[in-house]
Amino acid sequence: MNDDMQLNCRQIVAMKRDKEATNYKFQSSLLRISIFSLLCLSTIMGAIVGANISANAAEPRLRPDSWAKPMISERLQNWYQVDKDVYRSEQPDDEAMAEIESFGIKSILNLREFHDDREEIKNTHLISLHVPVRTDKIRDAQVIEALRLISRAEKPVLVHCWHGADRTGTVIAMYRIVEQGWTKQAAIDELVNGGYNYHSIFGNIVPYLLHVDIQSIKAQLGRK
Repeated sequence: MNDDMQLNCRQIVAMKRDKEATNYKFQSSLLRISIFSLLCLSTIMGAIVGANISANAAEPRLRPDSWAKPMISERLQNWYQVDKDVYRSEQPDDEAMAEIESFGIKSILNLREFHDDREEIKNTHLISLHVPVRTDKIRDAQVIEALRLISRAEKPVLVHCWHGADRTGTVIAMYRIVEQGWTKQAAIDELVNGGYNYHSIFGNIVPYLLHVDIQSIKAQLGRK
């Protein structure tokens, strides 16, 4: 084989490799665009559903009796009674923890990702429970563990995160659905319109509640 033929062969191989590389880059770009589009669509759908539910609040209505009842406190904001066994609130400080204990609450479930309540409860007999949850990436495993701890905790139990709105709201919504038999729509309505300062910027929360497999969650919790 002469030098010209060898050169042509090398050129053909190089062109083929360039074509394959171009195709791979193109396919990778399409995949990234598709994934990004799906994420955007999920966020948009969540915002639309949240907006539709929020629109219901524009029409005057009485607060449903089934929704959590506001508690009166000078030390703790966003404190509500969900039912006789479960309460919800923002992050309590040490003085609020003392007040919570004096009210009769036995256990504290903290959903914050990088903070537990050891300092805040050190002068009380409260039982500290912790399930780290990232607001923008809520997972079934975290929800299941939170519901399991609520079920097993010495009652009453108070559930909180930082604001007591989004992570707490998601877990309480799942508690409503899984343990109390609420519909998803009813639980989302309370989450969004219940006065807990829900932040609609977290566009993943409503879609999560809409699409979560409740039967799978119940099965993993040993519920029927």
